[in-house]
Amino acid sequence: MKIKVQRLELFKLALTQCLELLDMYLDLTVAISIKNQLQFLIESEINQFYDSQKLKSIIIGVQTAREIEVLDLDLAEILYQVSFEVNKIIAETNKSKF
Repeated sequence: MKIKVQRLELFKLALTQCLELLDMYLDLTVAISIKNQLQFLIESEINQFYDSQKLKSIIIGVQTAREIEVLDLDLAEILYQVSFEVNKIIAETNKSKF
């Protein structure tokens, strides 16, 4: 359970930082997309249920590399951790299917 709490806290931290970036760049569409993805991850982690199709559409890592890294390196590092966690969740859900 400790790992799940840490994962949830990571997602919440990323969302908080993303919202701060949105305060500075109100029309930054990539940040809006990341915010929506983070909200999905938080809700899924709380409910302990992940829609595998939607999970596979999470592209936070790619978006971070393309657009966030140049704006906020600290947020980029957090988002890369989120991306790593998403890959772990995908692996976990794939294992549970077999």
